[in-house]
Amino acid sequence: MTPQGTFMILAPIVPSRETELRGLLNSMNEATGCVNRNNPLVPFAQFDTLHFARLVILDDKTVEDLRIYGLPVRTHPQYLAFLADIDGEEEAFLDELVRRAPDGLRAIFSCCHGFAPDTDLTAWMKLLRTPASAAYVNTRGRTVRRIREEAALQDAVESRLASHASSFEGLPSREIHAQLKQFVETEKSAGRITLSNEEPTPGDWQIRKILHLIGMPLLLLLVSPLLILMAPFYLFQLRRLEKTDPEPYIVDDDDHFDALAESEDGDVTNPYSALGTLKPGLLRLVTIRGVLLVIDYATRHIIQAGWLGRVRTIHFARWVLIGGYRAAGFFQQL
Repeated sequence: MTPQGTFMILAPIVPSRETELRGLLNSMNEATGCVNRNNPLVPFAQFDTLHFARLVILDDKTVEDLRIYGLPVRTHPQYLAFLADIDGEEEAFLDELVRRAPDGLRAIFSCCHGFAPDTDLTAWMKLLRTPASAAYVNTRGRTVRRIREEAALQDAVESRLASHASSFEGLPSREIHAQLKQFVETEKSAGRITLSNEEPTPGDWQIRKILHLIGMPLLLLLVSPLLILMAPFYLFQLRRLEKTDPEPYIVDDDDHFDALAESEDGDVTNPYSALGTLKPGLLRLVTIRGVLLVIDYATRHIIQAGWLGRVRTIHFARWVLIGGYRAAGFFQQL
């Protein structure tokens, strides 16, 4: 089994270059919300291990909420986020990305702080990687190659059934299955259908998974006396904040919502992202870190494959803390 990996690069945008950057990103589309897979900047079609990729400008619309806590509202940079869900390891994909699209990446990242014409592209991207605090994969081990091969297999079988419909009439299901199986074997022998064997699961990935599976409960068990002692004080303080926190005033921005819908509802699959400023205070930070640890453990070891809650249409999802725990983001591919 080939496990899936993710990467996310967060680069602060030079304000005076934002319009130029938006123009570059729009030039990668063949229509609104529909990328040209062979665009000259980053030709995504050339990457055989890439499930989904997204380049998006993150603009936090919730920073004004800090005013209700009597805190100054700081000006934070807009970020360019480059996200991808891939087969295999992140390092190998980043190296391939730099090899295949150096000029396009340089043109895009030239609009970001800290990037110069002579910047080492690989080192710069690795420096700005932002790991997910929790991540979800719908069907781990289902590679791009397998998806494409199974899609070709389905097309071939459906074509066979349609073109020989009369010969299958009245046959029992076992006989139809046997004939189709023989047809597939013939097509494989002729090289018209390819069904590759699964790659062996990387040993280091298996070891990390087992250590995480066992290590988290053991760590929780070791610190449980302290957690039990602190729990009443934590719950009391959390409930006090819930009852006394000022209520933020949510401003409906229809133009913003319409722009998002236009950019995100243009293809067969759709990206979704949410970004929000964290409430101030250590307790809030401890709470969200704890919640994300639980989510990360559940998505890796507990949640049934193909289900995130009761939702089955999410391919990949990730929860990310941004800007030194200033904000939290949720990104998913539907």
